[in-house]
Amino acid sequence: MVFPVNQPGVHPANALAFAGITLSPEAKSGYTNKETAPGDKVLIIPATELRKMREHAEREYPKQCCGLLLGWRRDHDKHALRAQACRNAAPAPAESFLVAPQELIEWQRCGREQQFEILGFYHSHPDQPANPSEQDVSLACWTNCSYVVLSVEDGVLTVLRSFTPAMEAGKATLLEEPVKIEREIAQPDAVPA
Repeated sequence: MVFPVNQPGVHPANALAFAGITLSPEAKSGYTNKETAPGDKVLIIPATELRKMREHAEREYPKQCCGLLLGWRRDHDKHALRAQACRNAAPAPAESFLVAPQELIEWQRCGREQQFEILGFYHSHPDQPANPSEQDVSLACWTNCSYVVLSVEDGVLTVLRSFTPAMEAGKATLLEEPVKIEREIAQPDAVPA
């Protein structure tokens, strides 16, 4: 569930995907961060879009970046065909994030028109672990969406984790979900460039 980058013992597919290099031959079918059972919901991200997320997070450092994951659902999985960088409209962007409301509305409208949906959100934690903060949990109000947290240390992406909202003992929480990095996913004309 944790994607460490540039660390000894890291699966080559993982490190290469974050570095923006095509995945290694041993990862022909993609790389999943944990074993999955039939019926598990998986967030699938093409390596090209993961590279865009990394570049966005590193460019915005030491502020938090934020963006949307756009695509479709198929066979219980979320296929993120595009990572769309958005403006962080939070009053203190080094401490929190808020997708600019006008951008969120525009991408919702575009999705309805072009047959894709917002599958989730991503944001960075500068010099902090990729664990959801209390604020992250309180803002995770889109059910069935993914909330990806990118840990950026000293300006370099080190870890990616993804979570989905849930209720445990009557309290809102975020549960970790599997992430699969794919070399490429066929992109229909419906997802704008």
